[in-house]
Amino acid sequence: SNKADWQIWKIEDAAGTVAFVGHATTASTAVTDGFTAEGFISKAYDSADRRYSYTYTTVAGTKVLTQVKAETKTSGTWASPSGVAEVGKVDYDYYVDADTYGGDRDLETITITTPLTDSGISSTRVKYFRYWEGTFHATTNPGYPHLIQYIVDYEGTRAFDWADTTFDADYVGASESTLKPYAAAYFEYNVDRQINEAWFNGECGCSGAGNGVHTFAYDTTGSPPAGAGYDAVWERRTVVTRPDATYVIQYFDETGGPLSRVIMNESPS
Repeated sequence: SNKADWQIWKIEDAAGTVAFVGHATTASTAVTDGFTAEGFISKAYDSADRRYSYTYTTVAGTKVLTQVKAETKTSGTWASPSGVAEVGKVDYDYYVDADTYGGDRDLETITITTPLTDSGISSTRVKYFRYWEGTFHATTNPGYPHLIQYIVDYEGTRAFDWADTTFDADYVGASESTLKPYAAAYFEYNVDRQINEAWFNGECGCSGAGNGVHTFAYDTTGSPPAGAGYDAVWERRTVVTRPDATYVIQYFDETGGPLSRVIMNESPS
């Protein structure tokens, strides 16, 4: 059917152990058993003989990955297994345009579920994302739709959720002011969609938190190399002003590859 053309089939290491999609040795069976009708991976197996099942759901007219589940078995083959047990699961949830804080198919949450040794009890961790919406404005709305505004990491969502002693995922609808101190990262952008300000690990300078704001500026040489072939000089640089008023300057060549990285305590101008 050609539905899996150019997709990964199997990976073998130097010791001969193999991870594969669908089937380890027969390509036609791998395509039939390991891929959906659209050519997405549906079943994969690692070198420890765990099975990974992939689920896709249509969100705003497009299919997206919504779950990956890992399982083990005690005996038999995966064609006829015994003692199948879930050992881990990741769920992905997405925004649609009607939602606040994100547009169609922007990733909203990643939920990791790990079964514990106590029967029926699992550890659940959630990472939460918010995005800029509306028309760009340098001061009042410094971002574009689909660009990340906040990342609240697993510990941030747990701490926020437990603050009112009820695990009810209320970080999803929380106001920006209450969510800020729990965020792992925050980003603002310039008119060219480049990051021009960021802070991390709740260092928003709010609610008694430290001020961890980093600002970003972008420069060019003004006269990039014009000769044929590669020129080993810098063409662009990014200047990061750190919260302690020191600077990191990263230089890039004409291909976008990194060159020198300079740290200094005086303005690079």
